[in-house]
Amino acid sequence: MKAKLDYEEILKLQFTNAKEDPTKSYLEDLYLEIVKRISPSAFILEVGAGAGTSTLFLPNHNILRTDLISANPVLVSENVNVLDLGFKSGEFDAVIAIDVIHHLSDPLRGLSQMCRVIKPNGKILLIEPYVSIFSFPIYKVFHQEKTSMFLRQRDLLQSETKEPSLGNQTIAQTVFKRKSLTTKLKDILGPGAEISITYRDFIGFFATGGINKPLRTSGSFIRLVLKLEKNIPQSILKLIASRMIIEINFDTREYTD
Repeated sequence: MKAKLDYEEILKLQFTNAKEDPTKSYLEDLYLEIVKRISPSAFILEVGAGAGTSTLFLPNHNILRTDLISANPVLVSENVNVLDLGFKSGEFDAVIAIDVIHHLSDPLRGLSQMCRVIKPNGKILLIEPYVSIFSFPIYKVFHQEKTSMFLRQRDLLQSETKEPSLGNQTIAQTVFKRKSLTTKLKDILGPGAEISITYRDFIGFFATGGINKPLRTSGSFIRLVLKLEKNIPQSILKLIASRMIIEINFDTREYTD
């Protein structure tokens, strides 16, 4: 019980920090990734919504925010487990999840549930950590979660009793970039899925200090860094980035990266 209560406090702290520079400047830019990909008129399910941070940055989107933990029941529907979503099939236009996949005890099952609840031509948008040559040592030393350069398929299944604040930063890219999982992933998503991966954040995210313990960096500095980083080609960001945006559309049959 103590771990759950501690995690609730962490989520509340994140919500508070999200309103302060430099975190606010960074998150404004991060949430634009959702704004430019999903229409405000779409009925969106957000899983792992925490204390409802997205309300600060997506005020005009039609979002049902859910989480397993009860950190802010006013903004977020509690006791919703992404591994067993209690919604009708095809109920939503889109599902979004920020820093969620790498916390799940069974990420492939969670992904399957997301697929089930969206419409046939729907969209799933995931924003996750990305462990690159550059980001690996920083995540490894300074982040409270596990970080590995390589994970085996069996490593994707984690203990359901682990603290919800823990996970492995490498899980999402293992699911979506490991060739040995391509067939299983296609079976989960179905024949009409197109996956595209975008890499971002060289030092932009790290310069904030993170949402739990933000540094005293100015918002103007973070905005400048993020602006400069947008000029870095994806081929280079693939080697040095610290975040990845995974967009899954269900109206084509191609797999791209």
